[in-house]
Amino acid sequence: IMAQQMFCNIVTGEPFLGKFAIKKPGPVVYIQAEGKRDEFVARLKNISVSFDKPMNNDLFLHIFKKYCPLNIGIFKQAIFEVIDAQVAVWGQTPVAICIDSVYKAMEGDLNANQDAIGLTNAIDDFISRYQSAILLIHHDSKEWRDDKLNVIDRGDKGSYGSVFLRAYVDHIVYLKMMKDKSRTLTCDTTR
Repeated sequence: IMAQQMFCNIVTGEPFLGKFAIKKPGPVVYIQAEGKRDEFVARLKNISVSFDKPMNNDLFLHIFKKYCPLNIGIFKQAIFEVIDAQVAVWGQTPVAICIDSVYKAMEGDLNANQDAIGLTNAIDDFISRYQSAILLIHHDSKEWRDDKLNVIDRGDKGSYGSVFLRAYVDHIVYLKMMKDKSRTLTCDTTR
């Protein structure tokens, strides 16, 4: 939901969370590989009514594909074709592309370094082709506990899978839900 909010803010140019300025508003691409399409569309509609000015939905390309292994050429090419067609309509490349979620957007084992590198190579192809920022949605691994069964807080170093996934990205924004259901948003890893 946070990524949807962020991408709506990029389209409208209104500050993210009412606080963070959008330096380059414009069109976005959101590749949804998990969840339900109808829920996504309903959330998008609810988010868009909160803006001061109406959101131009034509600038928000939503691609829903439950099986979307971008590290397999024919799937990546199919996504390129959809984005390229929209770029022709927009007359510009997207400002940002979201891939939600990493584990549903790759073929192979998230723990296998070669498979993770295959995905990062595919993402590099998106960056080269569109010159866009890429937002990857990824999940935390299960809790780690010490000898006394206390939870070890690993922060943004606790993402599931190969270390190459963490090493690949420029920033890790970590959203954590606390026991009281409140959430914290941190960014300890920046390059």
